[in-house]
Amino acid sequence: MQKEQLRLSTEQAEGSRRAALRRAMARQRATYGASGIDSGNGSAQAVLLGMFDESEEELQQRNALDALKTAAIDLGVSQQQRINTLQLTQMKERGRLKNVGSALQSARDIGGIVF
Repeated sequence: MQKEQLRLSTEQAEGSRRAALRRAMARQRATYGASGIDSGNGSAQAVLLGMFDESEEELQQRNALDALKTAAIDLGVSQQQRINTLQLTQMKERGRLKNVGSALQSARDIGGIVF
């Protein structure tokens, strides 16, 4: 469930990132157009590519963070499984000890074993 929530959050964040990038690039192109600068010239392209590169860096950072969150979720599940296995083993051992204790008590009550 947590992984699904993380995946949905990532998809929403990616959509927001792309929309923000499109708006920023359109705003920058409009600014260049209003200034009489062709957005196809070297300086304008460098600025627009820089915006795109920054956006890609944010994506990579978010992906790395999502990978850490996923690993933490997996680790938590693994640890819970180990705890459950340990608790199950302990319950079985307690049951065995109880059965042995009951058998000894029954034998003592019958008189077969003297303590």
